[in-house]
This record gives sequence, structure tokens and C-alpha cells, in this order.
Amino acid sequence: MSFLIKTFLTLTKHELWQLMTWPGSYAMAAGFLGLMGFLFFLVLERFLHISQNTPLFEGFFDLFWLPVLFGVPLLTLRSFSQERREGILESVLATGASLQALVWSKFLALFSFYCLLWLLCLSFPLWMLGVLGQAAHNHLDVGMFVGSYAFIALSGAFYLSVGMLLSSFTENATLAGMLTFCVLFILIVGSQLLPQSHLLPDWLQAPLLVLQNLPQLEDLRHGILDSRPVVFYGSGTLLCLTLCRGH
Repeated sequence: MSFLIKTFLTLTKHELWQLMTWPGSYAMAAGFLGLMGFLFFLVLERFLHISQNTPLFEGFFDLFWLPVLFGVPLLTLRSFSQERREGILESVLATGASLQALVWSKFLALFSFYCLLWLLCLSFPLWMLGVLGQAAHNHLDVGMFVGSYAFIALSGAFYLSVGMLLSSFTENATLAGMLTFCVLFILIVGSQLLPQSHLLPDWLQAPLLVLQNLPQLEDLRHGILDSRPVVFYGSGTLLCLTLCRGH
């Protein structure tokens, strides 16, 4: 048991080191924070000049899907594809490490980096406090932040696992990134549009409602815990990571 734990920790440290020394990670982080900063500026500008019924940061977090669509494919495209192409995956497994430990170590490293990027977005409300002063305190609801970040972490774990699974299908990192973008687009954007279509049968519209993430985000930031998205994202993450083991 101690050997398995030690192996897992060693693999996790290796994956984190690989992620932190890869130049693409910093380019991706800069793009992510730049996009989120631009979106925050647009939301703040609109909020200050146009009367809004939606609190400032609720409108900001409603746009979470934009950086997810572009950030997750870039973050996961190298998970397995490059290692399979270069033969590194076989070399790692030859050391006695299990494929299950390798998959989970990669996931933990990616998930940690993903959460770090979102935590850095907390600099935006701190900046707003410096600019607006006391007037900004009315828009800083701790419960809203906790609920929003809980949803981002829960859904992000699933989206990252999808990217890892698709990366395990091919040795072409570019193809893996494109496949991940397409699947995430269907899951995030398609789930918002398809239930509104009159072409779908009624029995199919009900399951699609479970995929709609904006209502789930709305519930969590208002303290409403629905078990359906927790089960969906949790089981989906486990399923994708399990299927990674077979490729």
C-alpha cells in the first residue's frame, strides 16, 4: 500500500513539474487570465453605465464557459497523445507504475493547475475594491463566490476528464484538442440550445435539461444543492478516467 501511495505521489510531482516547465502552460495561463480580465472589464463597464438587475459578479461567472471552451482543450491535448507518440507512456509503465496511478496523477496535476487559474481571477474583485472603494463592497457576496467556485471545480473536473479521454484516443495532440473543443461545445453550448428545439421528442428533452450548466451554476451560488449535477459530473469524471485506462 505504501509503495502505491509513494508511486502515486512521485507521478503527481512529475506531472506537476512537467506542467509547470512547459512553456505552453504559461501561454495558456496568460491567455486565460487575459480573456477573463477582458470579460470582467466588459461586464464592469456595462454594469456602471447601464442599469442591471443581475449582480456584477453573477454576470461575470455566467461567462465561465468561454475560457473553458478554449482553455481545457489546450490544457489536456498533451495528456496522453504526445507521450504515446514519443513512447514515454510505455517507459513510465515499465517502471512498475500502474496505468490507474498514472491517469489519476495526470488528472490531479491538471485539476490543480485549472483551479489555480480560477483562483487567480480573485484578483479582479480585489482590483475593483481598489478602484471603487466602499461602493464595491455591495457586490462582494461571499456565498455567491463559494457557490460559483464550487460549480466551476465540479464541472471543471468533468471537462478535464473528457479532454484526457479524448487525448488517449490519438497520438496527434492537435486532433485531441480539436475533438475536445467540439465535445465541450456540444456539452456546454448545445445543452443550452437543444432543449428549446421543437424537433426533439419530449422524452429526449428531459435528460438534456440535466446538462444545462447555467441553471446549475445559478442554484449553487444561491445555496441550492441539487444532487443531479453532482452525480452527473462526479460519475462522468470517474467514467472518463476509467476509460482512459484502456487506451
